[in-house]
Amino acid sequence: MQRRNQAQAQIEGAAASLVAAPAPAGTRAKEKGVGGKNNQGMLGIGLDVVRVGRWRRLLRRYGERIISRLFTPEELDQCRGRRAAERLAGRWAAKEAVAKALGCRPGPWRDVVVLRGRDGVPRAVLRGAWERAARERGVRSLRISLSHEEDVAVAVALALAEPGDTRAVKEQ
Repeated sequence: MQRRNQAQAQIEGAAASLVAAPAPAGTRAKEKGVGGKNNQGMLGIGLDVVRVGRWRRLLRRYGERIISRLFTPEELDQCRGRRAAERLAGRWAAKEAVAKALGCRPGPWRDVVVLRGRDGVPRAVLRGAWERAARERGVRSLRISLSHEEDVAVAVALALAEPGDTRAVKEQ
């Protein structure tokens, strides 16, 4: 248990340091626009940590009943197999992180669709009330990242605005 708490603290500490530190000059992040003059402004950030064991227990106890209420068929297709609990935990963490980045939970969880693209990069697609809430808040795009370690899945979501949007968080 102590080892898991240490791992969780390390994950949270690493995520906090990544957000707080500006990109060094000449780094790949800066070249892609993060921290540069024409970058998208950050409207919100969300972080969520989930225990994979909890999802194993939920799957054993409730099976399809619970996952069909929370995930779309497309998400479930990508989560099947031996590592289903780990993949579902990661996607659940991503959905929670998106809600935190937006600062709201406007609709059903199935309307936040977390998929792995052809390039392997995870992406979040918003539908219905989630899409409307993001638009109203000035969100132009979402970036998500997922990771798994032993019994922990973690996700970070960034809600980004158009360059120059005055609602974006100011750099300090």
